[in-house]
Amino acid sequence: MTTYAREYRYLQDPEIVRRKNALDRASAVWREQQARAALLRCPRAMPARVRTIIEAVAIETGIPVSDILGRRKVHAIIDARFKAIRRVRSETGWSSTRIGLVFDRDHTSIISALNGVGEYRPEPWARLAEAKSLRANGMTFKQIGERFGIARSTVARRLAERPYKQRVRKSKARSAMVET
Repeated sequence: MTTYAREYRYLQDPEIVRRKNALDRASAVWREQQARAALLRCPRAMPARVRTIIEAVAIETGIPVSDILGRRKVHAIIDARFKAIRRVRSETGWSSTRIGLVFDRDHTSIISALNGVGEYRPEPWARLAEAKSLRANGMTFKQIGERFGIARSTVARRLAERPYKQRVRKSKARSAMVET
């Protein structure tokens, strides 16, 4: 039997034909889903008012629209993206699912953005010099913590002269060895 005859016979098997047709249908569905997703990612495909909102946020923040709609996770871009998501929600009243289609995100990510979860908050110790001066003027760690909105133990740790991992207490045996 020739190779051609084997291939022809193989392609005439009903089970093989059924599997091939199912695979063709699945790949067609996948191609259609990818095309729909690409269309939704395209700024021209979204409604004009949403595009206007995102462009306004891009102008305010100086972040390009492509980065706001993109996947990058840089703090400045995340803040601009969350700002755009909040404005789209407040000005259109859309559901988180519909906003997620525009931003190519899951609806739970949109809910997190609306709640401010994951939003970059600058370190409160940008004011470390201020905290040190307050401590030098006689304020307690608790008072400084209340002023900055953080725990007393965090203030004590951050204002320590040595880094946290180096503050190891010597054992009694070791200190007795050093003294003799």
